[in-house]
Amino acid sequence: MPTPAQLHKVNHLLTHVLTAAVARRWPQVRPGDGGETCTGFYVDFGFGDLPPTDAELALIEADMRRLLVECRHFAHLEKSPAQAAAFFADNPYKLEVVETLAELEERVGFYRLDEFVDVCPCQIKVLGELKAISPDAFALTGTTPALWHSRGREVWLTRIHGVQAAALVGGRIGQAEAGR
Repeated sequence: MPTPAQLHKVNHLLTHVLTAAVARRWPQVRPGDGGETCTGFYVDFGFGDLPPTDAELALIEADMRRLLVECRHFAHLEKSPAQAAAFFADNPYKLEVVETLAELEERVGFYRLDEFVDVCPCQIKVLGELKAISPDAFALTGTTPALWHSRGREVWLTRIHGVQAAALVGGRIGQAEAGR
C-alpha cells in the first residue's frame, strides 16, 4: 500500500496534470489554485458562466490520461517576482498567488509540463514520478462552485474534483522515488 506521503505527492501531481489538460482544451480559461484532499485533488478555474458539462469532464479526464502517457518534459523552474507577475499579467487569480509567494520568497517556483507552465512553489517535479502514475489511477468526480476571496471582492470559480485509486499508484510511485 502507498504511504500517506506518496498519496499526497500523487494528488499534488494530478492537480498539475488537471490544470494542463484544462488549459489545452480551453486556453481562455483562467486557472486559480488547486490542492490535495485525503482522497484526491481539486483545481479552481475561471470558466465564466459555463462550467464544464459531465461530457466535457470525461474529455478532460481523457486528456489527463493522454498527458500522463505522452508527457516528455516535467521540471521545476524559478522566476523573479517581476518575471512571474509579467507572466501572469492576464490571470488575476495566479497573479494574486504570485504576489503572495513573492512576499514570502525571493524567487517564485514554477513547473513546466511539456509546453504548459504554471506557478507552484514545491520542487517535486521529476518526470519519472509523473510517469509512475497509472493513467487509470484517478477519476474526475464533478464540479462545484468555489469562492475566491480576492482582496476585498468575491469571485465565483468552478472547482473540478478528482479522486485517486490508491491501490493503483503505490508500488509505481515508490519505484520512481527510489530511482531518482
